[in-house]
Amino acid sequence: MQILNSSDQVISSKTLSKQAGENQSTSWDGENNGGNLVDYGNYKAKIVVEETGNSCESNVHGFTVYMLRLGNCVYRDLENELNEHAGLLYRYIGGQNIKSELDNHNKYIVVEHPGGTSGLTREILLGDFMTVDTYRGEWCPSNLTKEQRLQISSTAHGLDEKNHHYIESLLHILEYDGAEWGGEIDDIARLRCDGVTEVSYEENGILLWGSNLMSNQTNLEQHYNPNWLFTSGCTPRRQRLGGGGATTTNQQDHLYLPTE
Repeated sequence: MQILNSSDQVISSKTLSKQAGENQSTSWDGENNGGNLVDYGNYKAKIVVEETGNSCESNVHGFTVYMLRLGNCVYRDLENELNEHAGLLYRYIGGQNIKSELDNHNKYIVVEHPGGTSGLTREILLGDFMTVDTYRGEWCPSNLTKEQRLQISSTAHGLDEKNHHYIESLLHILEYDGAEWGGEIDDIARLRCDGVTEVSYEENGILLWGSNLMSNQTNLEQHYNPNWLFTSGCTPRRQRLGGGGATTTNQQDHLYLPTE
């Protein structure tokens, strides 16, 4: 079996068992002959049979490799609030990996912090996340690599497992225990919804916007941004829209690529 790229170059080959008959199947792991996952795009597959100096080839079948945009920030309006709620897209649960599933919002899981005195970090289907008021879409810093997305998703999973409580204050983003802030997720005691996204990025050295919120903290009880909400405060709205004097590379993104 040969996998060809859009330039008809063989980028992966696999020796199949010598069995005759119909209704046989095989799979491809998405890696090239060098052991690296291929980039998203259009590819082709064909079967080549050789025996005693003779050879024949099957028809060529085209297919598309999609890149899931895990690690994206997802945003929606809060009910009866002039603010937004943030979560992090961290897992895909589609089984067939076909376009109808890629388009299904209930095949993606978001880690979020629902808020309230009893609220704990949790998993929620993207479809459910989108149902409250206006959904603003998916956003991320520019030029995230596949490896960085995996790291971001892994950190979000770690936050989800810790069942952090919620911070009531609008200005606080995370709160931690201990005599010193080590910049580790194990130090965190409470989070706001935007803390889930901020920590997931900055634990891996990636800025969601502006300066790193998880480093060089002098307050040993709470981290907060003193600026008000709609200027340069640590809020989902601020993170999505930018402005307020801090640099942001956030851009609107998609659930997967290519989008056609």
